[in-house]
Amino acid sequence: MLLAIISCSFRINAQFNVTLNGKKVTVGEKFNYADLKTLNISFSNPEKLPPNIKGDLNFDIRIIDKNQKLLSRLTKSINGFAAVSVFLYPKTSKEYVLMPNKTPFDFEANSSPYGQFIDVCNQLKINPNADQVTIDISLQFFQLNYDSNGNQYYEKPIDVVEKFNFTLNIADLKSTITCNSINAKFKLSDMANIGFVNIDSSGKWNKIKNFPESGNNSPTDISFIFEGTRIQIANLIYSNTKTSTENLAEFKTLCDRTSYTQANLCNRNLDEKELLKLVDIGLASFFNFYNNSIVEKFDKKNNKNAESETLWESFKLNNVSGFKAVNTLKTNICSPRKPLYGGYGPADPSARKLNGSSVVYVIINPLNPKSLLVFSYIQTEGDFNENLAKEKSIFMEKFISVLNFSK
Repeated sequence: MLLAIISCSFRINAQFNVTLNGKKVTVGEKFNYADLKTLNISFSNPEKLPPNIKGDLNFDIRIIDKNQKLLSRLTKSINGFAAVSVFLYPKTSKEYVLMPNKTPFDFEANSSPYGQFIDVCNQLKINPNADQVTIDISLQFFQLNYDSNGNQYYEKPIDVVEKFNFTLNIADLKSTITCNSINAKFKLSDMANIGFVNIDSSGKWNKIKNFPESGNNSPTDISFIFEGTRIQIANLIYSNTKTSTENLAEFKTLCDRTSYTQANLCNRNLDEKELLKLVDIGLASFFNFYNNSIVEKFDKKNNKNAESETLWESFKLNNVSGFKAVNTLKTNICSPRKPLYGGYGPADPSARKLNGSSVVYVIINPLNPKSLLVFSYIQTEGDFNENLAKEKSIFMEKFISVLNFSK
């Protein structure tokens, strides 16, 4: 067993050498990321492994917050004894340059979409949990072994170099963040109060296909990620000659009509071309109208006033006003009758089950009257209850109320 072979001598001799801005760092030292210009890591006197031992080596850099939560991990994996030996016992020592990253970084991103230390830290600058983080560095060997049935497994990892850590203050809670995608600013301290983690932008909201009158068929899309909640924002920019109020009214009408259409996919009283046209617009993506998920009150077979129903009610916060749609979603189980688009006959209300919630807010962008900002939250996994949509609506209002749309 490797555990019995390796001694504890590495605790004295095997060590990481970390230099920050050209000066050697001692374990537990604290620094400000804003002052960081260079950061290099090397190691010396790693523990000698027995000849030809099987296993893998992981060189890890973990970024951990004050609550011991892993924010990001960068790792370099070395597999096989020959490769491990070359890495651990090179003829000339190698230094790993984390900053500045003039050459491709040796490490691979794990639990993070960013492949370089500087990219990870720049992302964490707007994460309130990164106001003080621990940079934890380790070099561990995982011995490969076999059980009595010949199945492979890894032994408990062994530190071949003593672990090293230091502290970085990355995020500044007093800072003001500008989000150009939606022309809004926010204070990081305000966002910290509602569990903000980070911003993720995919660049385009490609679910919306042929949105009428929009000069941007794939609107700017950005997501604000909180602990347990993800709010997605689409910035719909219009190129028509209508007023912002007219565009907002038309958006609401289209959403209502799409909701009515989706709820009646199983019924026979709708024109199939209209079904295809409205559903294909992509507005259903805001409300999660997939797999026949519906807002039940729009079903004409069970509500004679379905056509006059609306998703929307007005809201007014400190600095913005607009409309919100807060709904629970149910499955729309169609009866096995003659096929129609999306189903086979009138739905059976008794067979419907709660399968999600949808919260959508829409406002006229205060800094761009030709633009509508659509905030949406969709819950499709986990335990559902009638109050979930209302809870997320309250959360959404807290979020919108801390956004500053002034110039």
